[in-house]
Amino acid sequence: MKFSSDKCARSRGVTLLEMLVVLAILSMSIVLFAPMIVAGAEKNRGLRDAESIATALRASRADAIAANRAIDFIFDASERTYGIEGQKPFALSPGVTLEFTGARELMTPSGAGVIRLHSDGASSGGVVRIISKHESDVIEVDWLTGAVRLNRERRQ
Repeated sequence: MKFSSDKCARSRGVTLLEMLVVLAILSMSIVLFAPMIVAGAEKNRGLRDAESIATALRASRADAIAANRAIDFIFDASERTYGIEGQKPFALSPGVTLEFTGARELMTPSGAGVIRLHSDGASSGGVVRIISKHESDVIEVDWLTGAVRLNRERRQ
């Protein structure tokens, strides 16, 4: 005599063949999609660095106004670093470089560029280009208002 519970007991488990098929599908999907995920992360490095620099410039401008003193923001293209003078500089992500255009009179002896953020909100102005493999991001600091703008450019 057969009971219905015997039928349920057999249908509850997963066979070894079914488990192997699932593992094969998972491993193929990882092999196919992992390079896309890594490429997407690398593609956004330049944008992340540009956003960090723009945010730091805005915060430094606010600090200059609040403290009623000028703050020099340094860009060292050869070292691939940026930051406030007298503080530890931040490094760019691997594969990302920067170009700086600004007031020659404010350059440091080592050749690093400087944007001076004044206590009235104005600045010396400048343009910072963050260059990665596929894109370049341009950060413009207006000399009159000190406003910081970030624009993305596609590289050919």
